[in-house]
Amino acid sequence: MLKKIMFYLTSDYCQLRPGGADYTRYSTPKTHMAFLLSMVALLTFICDAAATDFYCNNKIISVGDAKYDVLTKCSPDFTDGFESELIQKTGQNEWRKMKVKRETFLYNFGPNAFVRIVIIENDRVVEIKTGEYGCAEKDIGAFAGDDAKIKTGMTSLEVSLRWGAPTYRSDKQEERFVRLADGSFMKNAVTISEWFYNLGPDRLTRILTFENSQLSQIRNGDYGSE
Repeated sequence: MLKKIMFYLTSDYCQLRPGGADYTRYSTPKTHMAFLLSMVALLTFICDAAATDFYCNNKIISVGDAKYDVLTKCSPDFTDGFESELIQKTGQNEWRKMKVKRETFLYNFGPNAFVRIVIIENDRVVEIKTGEYGCAEKDIGAFAGDDAKIKTGMTSLEVSLRWGAPTYRSDKQEERFVRLADGSFMKNAVTISEWFYNLGPDRLTRILTFENSQLSQIRNGDYGSE
């Protein structure tokens, strides 16, 4: 559809000459151009909306929804979250500190559909992402040790969906400061988690490192145990 519209935008078009059967080539008039441009804008808006909103239990989940409304419409299959602090300059000698609670909901619609990842900040949906293909119920957590099923950048929820819960995990926190464009500082209390998967005595233990619930590293440990 978009390709057809762009064709008309970049070319002349043929119109039937009044009183005859011949076709005469005309330049695209301004009104025609304006109409087509408006159609492109409309289709772009529709595509953007379709890329974020999704249906669950015949109810639509959208950016801007309250957390309570999302839970009422459709319970997620997996959840995770962490907190950070925003230190914002409000005057020459005045600063304000706010806590930002960030939660992630994952919805698994089976192996023939993409998972949907809902990001919630302070009880309000701020982003909806599309992940990889989901899993059948019988395959949830069944692929531990299969590197083809995970990759860096995935959320901890996507990893849990494919590899299941780790044999052991350790968590620690560190503070990082990021200077924002307006002079404010974002102080992030970064949670660093290490997940250990014991795959048995004949295979190396797999260690996954997450920073604020996002997979940042995959490495090998020693051989596992029975």
